[in-house]
Amino acid sequence: MLWAVAWPSAGPTDAELAKRLAKAHLAGNALPQFSATRPDATLADAYGVQGRFVDKVAKKHKGIAGYKGAVAGAAGQKALKLNGPLSAVLFRDGWLEATAKPTIRLAKFPGTKIETEIGFIIGKAITQPISDVDALKAHVEAIVPVIELPAGKLEAAQPMTALDLAAANVMSANYIVGRRNPVAKVNPDRATIRLAKRLAKGDEEKNKTTGAAAHRGQWQNLLHQVNHALGQRREIKPGHLILTGALGKIIPAEPGDWSGDFGALGKINFSIQ
Repeated sequence: MLWAVAWPSAGPTDAELAKRLAKAHLAGNALPQFSATRPDATLADAYGVQGRFVDKVAKKHKGIAGYKGAVAGAAGQKALKLNGPLSAVLFRDGWLEATAKPTIRLAKFPGTKIETEIGFIIGKAITQPISDVDALKAHVEAIVPVIELPAGKLEAAQPMTALDLAAANVMSANYIVGRRNPVAKVNPDRATIRLAKRLAKGDEEKNKTTGAAAHRGQWQNLLHQVNHALGQRREIKPGHLILTGALGKIIPAEPGDWSGDFGALGKINFSIQ
């Protein structure tokens, strides 16, 4: 007599999920929603998938140029039930210099958002976790204004979670890097920031904030991102850029000319088509 025994099917492995993410990413399709397939997963699990996903697509994007924070504000962290910011990888082909006044084409980068951020250029390699901000400052070469332009979208099988964002590398795409400012000359928490869309009859303000909008301040956020990257067995090299996360509102991209004024840090002008 034959007995049919029904065993619950195992969920996809980290390697399988990373492969799905990479395939969708490279095809320009919506990325699979991690929490829909792994409802019992932890944030550490999501970062494990992120790491595999990044390794699969990094060569296509000319390598890793640094790291970025996300959900830097206290309200966003509370809404997503986080105890701190999220983290992700920046790809080298996404680095755009503000001096070139770049143009982003939405047809190539659908779902683009505009974020005003502050970044830190690493001047000295970091190979071990750092315990405090004073020690960290010795490794930083410059502070820069940045317009980050994450792009793409997630599948929406259920409400988005922090784990979905982490696994999907927080939709990392383009970022415009502005003027290098010596560490000793500027206080990133005191930077005043204004994003505007430039119109014939005057600018339309889209976001107004300060560097202090990052919960616990810019340097503490940088310290978190540095130690997180090292904890994920990533390298932090001279020339790498580390962003601390969006400040103020996240703005859906619209065609037109845009300007980001970061006060003492400098300005960034760019266009979207």
